[in-house]
Amino acid sequence: MAYVTQEKLFSKEWFKAYSYILLGTFIMAVGFVMFISPYKFAPGGVYGISIILHHLFNFPIGITGLSIDIPLILIGMKILGAKFGIKTIVGIVINAIVLSVFQLLFKDPLVTDKFMAAIIGATLCGGGLGIVFAQGSASGGTDIIALIINYYKNITPGRVILICDIIIIGSTYFIFHSIEKVMYGYVVMAVVSYVIDLVME
Repeated sequence: MAYVTQEKLFSKEWFKAYSYILLGTFIMAVGFVMFISPYKFAPGGVYGISIILHHLFNFPIGITGLSIDIPLILIGMKILGAKFGIKTIVGIVINAIVLSVFQLLFKDPLVTDKFMAAIIGATLCGGGLGIVFAQGSASGGTDIIALIINYYKNITPGRVILICDIIIIGSTYFIFHSIEKVMYGYVVMAVVSYVIDLVME
């Protein structure tokens, strides 16, 4: 899928790009709400943190993710400037809305097997994220942190995201007291990364 950079407002390409962003967030929301969150898998990133807070305090996943992303977006725009366009903001907002709506509508997982839930959920999340990334948008959170650190230090964004995700997933042990959930989190993280790369090729 070609990486879309910028389109004329309300042109055919503009509608196509934002339609893909909406599609990607829809697919990702299905993966999160129907497969990953019910089993308390935290796949890293802002929405991994959101899942943890949801199960601790019943905070809405989408709104929690958005509340974490907003200050990061503002900091990122100040430091990185043009690298943070309207698509990133739109993608994050749409993602938060879709996740919140899905969370209200669907309470139970679609499959009873945890491993299948992890694989299917991760595949959907990775596919949705890949579609969003391919349109020049971003998922926020650790992506922004990685780009800010990369701006000041010669550390690749991928390495920063990996470190952040490892820490976030590992921290779930102290909350859920389950090595199984930690390992499932790492499985989800690996599958998501693999599927994103497949979609972006």
